[in-house]
Amino acid sequence: MNLQSLFLSLRDNMDLPLSVRTPDGKLIPAHFHVTEVGVVAKNTKDCGGGQSSSASAYMQLWVANDFDHRLTAGRLLEIYMNAMNILVDTLDVVVEYQAGTICLYGLEYVAVDGGAVILQLSNLHTACAAPDKCGVEESCCSGGGCC
Repeated sequence: MNLQSLFLSLRDNMDLPLSVRTPDGKLIPAHFHVTEVGVVAKNTKDCGGGQSSSASAYMQLWVANDFDHRLTAGRLLEIYMNAMNILVDTLDVVVEYQAGTICLYGLEYVAVDGGAVILQLSNLHTACAAPDKCGVEESCCSGGGCC
């Protein structure tokens, strides 16, 4: 989901509380904080020598011990609006959250359910960027990278 679509969902539900659901259906504790938003850019060279670049709109979530803390859709929109000088609203959103280790998720969709705005996260996947050059069968590379 791109940032513009997220903004529209937040704008239409400003007063509702936020919930974030991981791909396995678990909810991130409701007292999470949004500690950073911005753009993450990658410039890479793959195993076949090709070069590429990509960028994502980034949101970092953090859970502290202030159990009464709650964010609304409107507050998240306000956080993003304060960063519009560095954001590009057509970028896809990625969400960083520490669950044992630092996990990076995509934002699959936003839904309103049970009186809350739910940000549904999705798993991200790696793949070989140059299967024709690294000597590995396509089926191997699509299963999680093997170059």
